[in-house]
Amino acid sequence: LPDGPTYIGFAPGAGDPDKIWPLENFIALAQAQAAKGRTPVFFIGPQEEKWLARIRADVPAALIPECSAGAPAGPIYAVALSERLAAAVANDSGAGHMLAAGGAPLVSLFSKHDPVKYAPRARRGAIVDSKSFGGTDPALIPGTAVADAIEALLRG
Repeated sequence: LPDGPTYIGFAPGAGDPDKIWPLENFIALAQAQAAKGRTPVFFIGPQEEKWLARIRADVPAALIPECSAGAPAGPIYAVALSERLAAAVANDSGAGHMLAAGGAPLVSLFSKHDPVKYAPRARRGAIVDSKSFGGTDPALIPGTAVADAIEALLRG
């Protein structure tokens, strides 16, 4: 991720499918960030490879560094890249912890677990919890709440 662009990271997966905010919400958020002149960066694990074609088609401005030819892959690469992100959004997942460990200001999306106990130790972070919107289904989280959290992190 070279100097210049404002990079916004997206980690749409999670080991537990019950903790995944719908992919179409991540895509809509990434499209909105691209419309603001920011560069979406998707972090895709092996379980999410089935989403690559859709992400590439729906968010042509997106970078997917771990899926680029010759790029290293794995947790250490994600941690290293995260220091280049102006902000990131991740489900309650290992990827969220990796992005936080690398220094990305992080919006963490929670649903069934307690963020007080499980939130990543981000240098700067925000929690958006589905329980604030009526239940433990991550789909209850409105995109506007996540977009507002990104903007708040970008303002510092």
